[in-house]
Amino acid sequence: MVEGYLEVGVPLVEGKPFFHQLDLNGAVRHARYSADGRVYTFARGVSTSAPSSSSFDATTWKLGANWAPVDDIRFRLTRSRDIRAPSMIDLYNGSQFSSATITFGGNTIPLFQLTRGNPNLTPEKADALTAGVVLKPGFLPGFQASIDYYKIDVNNAIAGLLAQQQVNLYAAGDQTFCALQSLSNGALTVITPPFNLNPQRVKGWDIEAQYRTNLGSGQLALRGFVNINSADYIRPAVGSVINQRGAATNPRWRGIFQINYNSDSFGVFLQERIIGKSLIDANLVEGIGIPENDIPAVAYTDVTLTTKVMERFEAFLTISNLFDKDPPPSPKPTTTFSIPYSGAYDTIGQAFTSGFASRCRNPAGEHLCPQSGNFPGCGFLIPGIECRSYCGRACLWFIQS
Repeated sequence: MVEGYLEVGVPLVEGKPFFHQLDLNGAVRHARYSADGRVYTFARGVSTSAPSSSSFDATTWKLGANWAPVDDIRFRLTRSRDIRAPSMIDLYNGSQFSSATITFGGNTIPLFQLTRGNPNLTPEKADALTAGVVLKPGFLPGFQASIDYYKIDVNNAIAGLLAQQQVNLYAAGDQTFCALQSLSNGALTVITPPFNLNPQRVKGWDIEAQYRTNLGSGQLALRGFVNINSADYIRPAVGSVINQRGAATNPRWRGIFQINYNSDSFGVFLQERIIGKSLIDANLVEGIGIPENDIPAVAYTDVTLTTKVMERFEAFLTISNLFDKDPPPSPKPTTTFSIPYSGAYDTIGQAFTSGFASRCRNPAGEHLCPQSGNFPGCGFLIPGIECRSYCGRACLWFIQS
């Protein structure tokens, strides 16, 4: 990839009545992409491959404005043209096989699914609009909140469809999927590569608030973030609109809430991750097109405890998914184990991470440990513990197991 860009910021007004600050900003970028790989096909029991390459040019831009009538409130607006080039996996991913069941011709039959890349993909283009307001009231020091609205219209969106969606679109008359499915011996084989889909629209709201204050001998920080998905759909060339809002991969809302307290001797970090109630298939009605369509809301709790050890060291313990919350199961496909329908859910369960951190510089500014191996510069060795990483300010050690 070869690219060049230009970015500019222009302050227009500052320190005037109703114009505490007003500025414009813009950017433009031009890029040339090229990719080479091999295309693998499988037919009549024989696997073949052939070289393939693709290249394209793309120009993106952004225009934005910020207006703060007073110091306590700021409005922001951004309009942009963006692209996403297909990745090497999108283009040349090898075939992956899975089996399940599918509804075909009103009957439930076995499904053999092949997921692979598509070398004919072109970049997706998006026109994005964001508008929001930031509040930082002077009467409440340490508090800040923001509300942002976004609308994104994507053309040639790169995405894959479920095998059932491809079958439904073909039944509705979309010939794109004709060569990607075949029926043999009562079983349906469906190839599911990524496509440049028809226009996709995404709309929603991002709401964030945070507050910092001194408490006792330390500092308390509170933060909350909520995303509200108000629209997410694809409009195919034929057939009905494919609604994705409310599906497991795009819940109607999700949020993160954090409490963080740090003092000179210890620290506590508590986080709650919430994924709202979802649907297995946002285009079907429970009891009509699918026997059970609800995926319940899920909340995960994470906690990190830190404490000072001697003068230089800090020990930490992190527990992810503190209460070992199971992911919500999906009732389909019925021929596989019950698994979470979306990667958004925690599939590992309760997990522990512990280690030590230390300052890497002495008062003279000299590094105290290397990037890897043991750390003789720290003055002593600890059996079973190794200096694993180094970030310029702290060395991290993890207990070997």
